Amino acid sequence: MRKPLVSFVITLLVIAALLFAVRALIPRFSASVAQGPVERDGGRRLADCPESPNCQGSDSGEAERRVEPLPLKGSADETMDALVALIGARSDAAVASRDGDYLHATFTSSLVGYIDDVEFLVDESAGIVRIRSASRIGHSDLGANARRVEALREAWTRG
Repeated sequence: MRKPLVSFVITLLVIAALLFAVRALIPRFSASVAQGPVERDGGRRLADCPESPNCQGSDSGEAERRVEPLPLKGSADETMDALVALIGARSDAAVASRDGDYLHATFTSSLVGYIDDVEFLVDESAGIVRIRSASRIGHSDLGANARRVEALREAWTRG
């Protein structure tokens, strides 16, 4: 009876050590996938999503990765301030950069510490906020970016 218990405990310790190592190393090796605004279709847009299914964006060329943009909240400046407040209210998010009508935020998963990039582009002439959420690493995100965009949309419409 003791031998199986000892083996089980050792296995758990090895798994915990591996998770700790992955959590410590992965964020250090992942580079931002935020691309900022790009000139496309005669205007400023956010970059299209890559071929991997770990991205959602309002400017995505593929219907299954396309999400609706957010509505403006007042002027462009008021909208940008509201976006910064939205990100600031979340414990898993931080503003990485803010430049005029563009905002780049990072979101960190609690379990392994994966970092994802979320971009916002305030398009005052169209009356929308373009949004793009993409994973830095991996192929599939198991729907994390889609859930994040929807959670942001719900908080945006409530606030």
